[in-house]
Amino acid sequence: METEKRNKLIAEFMGGLKPMDEHWVETHGFYHTSWDWLMPVVEKIEKMGVDVIINRFSCQIRTHIRGFNKEGIFPSKIESTWYIIIDYIKWYNENNKYSKPKYIPGNRHYGDELSNA
Repeated sequence: METEKRNKLIAEFMGGLKPMDEHWVETHGFYHTSWDWLMPVVEKIEKMGVDVIINRFSCQIRTHIRGFNKEGIFPSKIESTWYIIIDYIKWYNENNKYSKPKYIPGNRHYGDELSNA
């Protein structure tokens, strides 16, 4: 999976623009290079009751009940965190595919119909 596709996956998880939107790169393309972009993802995952442990060259994400426990070790802290977040989001999407909010045409963001309830 290339960088652009991985960043799209994160953008969808964060409730960002639809991936087909031609301007998504301008608004969601920096998760792999910027802590300003990546830390809100870490915080969202932690709010789900999941541990995110970031060390010098590694990142570990572990759930307490649902069975995800994985560590990524890469040359940099941000790269380790980015890769393990991608693995977690793939796992999360697979295990929650029947409870995700659906996109409503005319609504620019996923989940907006839930946040206004």
